[in-house]
Amino acid sequence: MVRSLKVWSRMMATVMALSLVLAACSSDKGGTTTPGAEGGGASEGGGKPYEVTLFYPGTPQKDVALVEAEINKKMEPKIGATLKINAIDWGQWDNKLNLMISSGEKSDIIFTAAWQNYTVNVAKGAFLPLNDLLDAHGQDIKKNLDPAFLEGSQVDGVNYGVPTNKELAATRGVLVRKDLADKYKLDLTAVKTWADLEPLLKTIKENEPAITPFYMSNTNGNGLLENLDWDYLGDASVPGVISKTAGGTTVLNEVETLNSKKQLNSLASGIKRDISTVMLLLLMCSRKTRRRLEKRFSGQMA
Repeated sequence: MVRSLKVWSRMMATVMALSLVLAACSSDKGGTTTPGAEGGGASEGGGKPYEVTLFYPGTPQKDVALVEAEINKKMEPKIGATLKINAIDWGQWDNKLNLMISSGEKSDIIFTAAWQNYTVNVAKGAFLPLNDLLDAHGQDIKKNLDPAFLEGSQVDGVNYGVPTNKELAATRGVLVRKDLADKYKLDLTAVKTWADLEPLLKTIKENEPAITPFYMSNTNGNGLLENLDWDYLGDASVPGVISKTAGGTTVLNEVETLNSKKQLNSLASGIKRDISTVMLLLLMCSRKTRRRLEKRFSGQMA
């Protein structure tokens, strides 16, 4: 009946596309790469255009060669380089990314994100610092991106990627089936907190036995606890959060905060009333808490 609508609300969840790998744009055995000025270009030994490799996770597209050809019509005359687009299936992406980083495999531009160990890979020295390049050749990037994108994605004052130009902020909420809301005259204006949903869910549970009152998609691997307005310090893979609403900058343990405990107690209460299930509770929790909860409820899981 109710489905949670998850939207990233922290700016650093914005995709950090176009991060340069440390091994890229440096000398190698096949020749040298030099930054190309307008009309000059970058070339390998012997004058052959340098092939810029781009890697991203996703299903390879059938017309990618046509896209490359059109890009290279403009790219090669301008900077003396061509582009090779490489899509890696999602199931193989993490292993491929780790292998590229650890082996130094040629990879000039790759996809990365706050939810994909961005800061961890920065600490490994996987990416090139881009500040000087942005100052020298990225004036259009700086002109078109809100400064908050570039400032917010810095690690210790250094840019290692160019963020996607998308929303700076978003919100979360729930989707409610209008037919059921109208049928049972549910007062949605009274819903201000997650706890306020409980009477509505109880109504559906008692009158619509074939309908699951509350369902939450877990496609992003994140849970209901993230609706508590945490700032994950730019990367959810790094422990620790800061409350966006408390007015301070104290780093907290998400699981031990009073708000998280209240949220978990509310979910546990829903389980007892059969509004939700143990498995649903696990799906609603973030990666960090899931293992701990799985151990606690392992005896109750079918």
